[in-house]
Amino acid sequence: MDVAELRQTSLGMDDLIKELKAPVRSYPTCLIINEIGMICLSGEDKEGKGKEVLLSLLDHADWMCRFSAFCVVSCVPGLAQEKASVLETFKGNSDNQHFLERADESIKEFKDQFGL
Repeated sequence: MDVAELRQTSLGMDDLIKELKAPVRSYPTCLIINEIGMICLSGEDKEGKGKEVLLSLLDHADWMCRFSAFCVVSCVPGLAQEKASVLETFKGNSDNQHFLERADESIKEFKDQFGL
């Protein structure tokens, strides 16, 4: 299965970013984060907007946003290696400890499924 087949909306990157920043959203935040990640994984994030948004979400007040962003960033080839120090700092943050084990399981399953 191609990652593009996992997309659940037809929104482009700019629309997803607008949706994410909107006070009232048409889609759940986690779905928007995953959609941004799918665009990054497919190589369609030519301008790097999605990567910037995902990295900024690692500091979000909502732990579910941080969880989703961490999982996605960890799966985007090159990004996890490029931002290894950011991810290590994220892992060391005591506010994130309660979900790291589950995140690691999700990341492994996704990478195994898509050969990443």
